[in-house]
Amino acid sequence: MTQTNQNPIELYEAAIGYMLPIMAAVKDSQLNDSTPCVEWNVQQLILHNIKVAQAVHSGITGSERVDPFDVSGPIPSEGAEAAFHASTSVAVQDLKVPGNLEKIVDSPFGKIPVAQFIMLPFADMVIHKWDLARAVGAEEALDGSLAEICYNTFACIAEGARNSGAFGPEVQIPISGSMQDKLLGVTGRTP
Repeated sequence: MTQTNQNPIELYEAAIGYMLPIMAAVKDSQLNDSTPCVEWNVQQLILHNIKVAQAVHSGITGSERVDPFDVSGPIPSEGAEAAFHASTSVAVQDLKVPGNLEKIVDSPFGKIPVAQFIMLPFADMVIHKWDLARAVGAEEALDGSLAEICYNTFACIAEGARNSGAFGPEVQIPISGSMQDKLLGVTGRTP
């Protein structure tokens, strides 16, 4: 997994800021629409994003484990945007507790510090912002800096992610392609 000189809390908060307007834009009539994540529709992708933030909280605090891939059930009654905001706010509060960034937690890559672990939920949120925007016809452009950090996070785990089925086959992007297109390509998405 990549190291960055950026503050992981600021990166996570920036990703939340990019995702919130997309969550707000989703209409009930779009919940069953397909997404670039072929195994999930819009509702399931929203639930995944909510549960990833809940899993961050459980990982940091040691509370009951949340499975971010259990996307069964309806959107919470408060709505997608409010539920996403609430779950990510709790995760941000956890990240800001002194000493928590240095805390060692279990991850798919073994035991690592929270400051390194949070880069996965950050990158997951950035790429799913694009997925959700594409699915509902919203603005798909990603911030170039966030896309680059996300690309660097995913590039070193892409092969394993493809082998596990988390990413599709790599889409070849020309060297002159944008960082967003390179990010989409490494994660198996067609720009």
